[in-house]
Amino acid sequence: SAFPGRIKVRHAWRPRIMVVFFVLAQAWFPPVLHKEDYDFSEYIAENGEKGRKEPSPPKQYFGTYGYHDRTLEREYLCDLCEVNHSRHVVCFIVALLLSVIANVNVFFGIPLMVEEFKTEYKTEDPLRSAWITTIPSFVLIALFPLGLLFWFWARRKGSTWALLIPQVCFTCFTCTSSAALANYFQSRSWGGWIYRNNEWGHLITFYFFLPYLTLFAFSLPFAMTVEILFVAAVAFFVIVPCLFQGYDDFSIQKIQQTFPYAIEDECKQSEAYLDACTMYFTVIYLTPILLGLGMMIGIGAASWYGDQQSRASWINRKVVQALTQQREQALVQDKEEQKQLIHSIFPPAIAKEVIALQEEDLAEADGYSSLEGSLNINNMELSLQAIAGGIGKTVARLHMNVTILFTDIVGFTAMSRVSLPYEVMEFLHKLFVRFDELVD
Repeated sequence: SAFPGRIKVRHAWRPRIMVVFFVLAQAWFPPVLHKEDYDFSEYIAENGEKGRKEPSPPKQYFGTYGYHDRTLEREYLCDLCEVNHSRHVVCFIVALLLSVIANVNVFFGIPLMVEEFKTEYKTEDPLRSAWITTIPSFVLIALFPLGLLFWFWARRKGSTWALLIPQVCFTCFTCTSSAALANYFQSRSWGGWIYRNNEWGHLITFYFFLPYLTLFAFSLPFAMTVEILFVAAVAFFVIVPCLFQGYDDFSIQKIQQTFPYAIEDECKQSEAYLDACTMYFTVIYLTPILLGLGMMIGIGAASWYGDQQSRASWINRKVVQALTQQREQALVQDKEEQKQLIHSIFPPAIAKEVIALQEEDLAEADGYSSLEGSLNINNMELSLQAIAGGIGKTVARLHMNVTILFTDIVGFTAMSRVSLPYEVMEFLHKLFVRFDELVD
């Protein structure tokens, strides 16, 4: 678009600008999703018309998955990377700290694992086996500092890969955590290590899920945040538990077998009491899973709201930028027109002096706006004063070989009464052209 408020982005559909990683991969979809060529000049024109409804902003897919104009979406994502770079750094650091907190118990449990490998599994090198067991924890902790390094690299390149890095980190975190959860299911005893029931739900919500809390503040596009959470929810609460019969923990038989020891006898004193305890502890044991899913929904809702606010703010800034450029162009054009007018009235030397005086007067006036040395010609009263003042201040100049001709045209008044204005002007023009020829 030739409109100054619009920036052309070349190679907009190259795979390197992919932002959403799997299902919503923009590396493949943008040519198909591009349904609109949005022009901010139309937006400004609609906004300026009286009696018209609110102007139409750029259309979005589902109100969430970016603009119909994919070039505009590209510009927005680049701006998002630039505006939120400090926030991303802080979130990476916080995610690292939360990951360390979630896995610190593993390292304190190494002596216990050594004893377990020595007594139960009779391994030759129990210490080595224990350290091998902690490899997933090291990977989980290392993901975010590595992601931060790649994020700095991507930002130096100035591409939207900086938005892709957090999603890659969280996706890798989900895969590694799912592997650790699968290993837990394979090695757990029936009653669990710490909790009597649904220990895997506690592990997911209170350990593995901690770094995902930074998504509240990451300010990623809504579609990307939803995909991160969707992959995590499917892996943590569907695939791994279903593969290892994790939801069997909520069968009536197992719920009744895992009542707290303090009230186990009391719950079994009658059928009614037993049913009430079963229902109550089923909800209690389900709480970590419900809490994890609730936090995911909350993060998604916060991401949607933040994304919409961010897009609205960006559109407003684009409109202000377009209006500013439009007004600057109008000022430049008006300046040229005014200069042409002055040059058409005065001789070149006089016109040059008048324009210089006008610039000096406008520079001293309140509200002077410097636009590469241009004049604020919106103040017409000041402009006229400068012109009038310029005439009075003009210094007389010496001209050699000047002839002054005084003429009186006989019958000119009578002729003017019966002739059309353009006929009078044409007569005068031809007359003085002949005089000029005679003088030359």
